[in-house]
Amino acid sequence: MRKLFFIVSLILSFSFTLQNHSSNADYKKKVKKVLNKIWLTGKIETKAVEFPDTIAQPDFSVNSIFHNNEFAGFYCIKEANGCHLGGCDKSDPDVFVSEYEKFVYMIVFEPDLTIKKVEVIDYKSNYGFQVTSKKWLKQFIGISSGEMFGYGQNIDAISGATTSGKSLVDNTNEICNVMLELRNKKLI
Repeated sequence: MRKLFFIVSLILSFSFTLQNHSSNADYKKKVKKVLNKIWLTGKIETKAVEFPDTIAQPDFSVNSIFHNNEFAGFYCIKEANGCHLGGCDKSDPDVFVSEYEKFVYMIVFEPDLTIKKVEVIDYKSNYGFQVTSKKWLKQFIGISSGEMFGYGQNIDAISGATTSGKSLVDNTNEICNVMLELRNKKLI
């Protein structure tokens, strides 16, 4: 019995390692696909923005975008909370962050930090997937980083994706604030 448990554990850990490795590689492909939809022609290049150790490092990636060798803006990738593990109906305000299912999304910014696009690039949960709707995500386009988003206020609430929607809105506010702070410190 112990042998069987060990073998099953080994197989599961190996499959999770492969899954995580392939999904990280997939982000690059998905990012490139999103950027190519925005800039239909020409050459697109990206470069990770590196920050000095003297500032608090953001908990999301920041990348510069170049279209035909001209600076075209930034994109950021961040992980956000979806439903609680076990389903959205298991909601509990005292639940730790690690007890949420996660999804990954990206924000594309114009050079002036106006939002050009928001896209969910990895959503594996069976619940809350309505947050991936292009129609819902279009609400963010054209809004400058200085404006605050409010779920159910200037961003429509979305039935079936309350937790994911609130998380995306809160995280987008955080990203916009950090990007403004980085620009004000002349780090981007």
